[in-house]
Amino acid sequence: KSQTELPLPLPFADIHHELEIVFRIGDPKATIPFSAFTLGLDLTRRDLQMKLKKAGQPWEIAKVFKNSTILGPWRSWSDWEDYKEHPFELLINGQVRQSGNFAQMLYSPDSCVTLARQYFPLFDGDLLFTGTPVGVGPLKDLDRLELKFGEKTFAKLVIQNS
Repeated sequence: KSQTELPLPLPFADIHHELEIVFRIGDPKATIPFSAFTLGLDLTRRDLQMKLKKAGQPWEIAKVFKNSTILGPWRSWSDWEDYKEHPFELLINGQVRQSGNFAQMLYSPDSCVTLARQYFPLFDGDLLFTGTPVGVGPLKDLDRLELKFGEKTFAKLVIQNS
């Protein structure tokens, strides 16, 4: 895959990366409502998050900005068991920063759904980000990111000051 520029508000922000497992909701009434799964690169403006947390305010806006999420290719939920052992990783400037596989999840998919349902309704098409392996950290201008699932690279990105 060719590299894609990823413009981010870096001159104004301390942005951190988090590679996460993502589930897509299909039938929200089902016990396990997922229709598909993928990996997602979830970015957070830590400077804004800390400022809002310190003030006791909600910090959702630290997670929502242009290009704050990159999603990988979707796999059908029926294939979940076949992919549980597949490794995934995020490389930054050629060095592995985060790695894992689905079998290492601290909470099972059904536990994630149970917890989510305690706090908000689920709807068809919703995305549920489940957490991240160790290695979360900051990004800087001109960092080169490579997102891999198994042996396949599904995204190559270059961070750009916007």
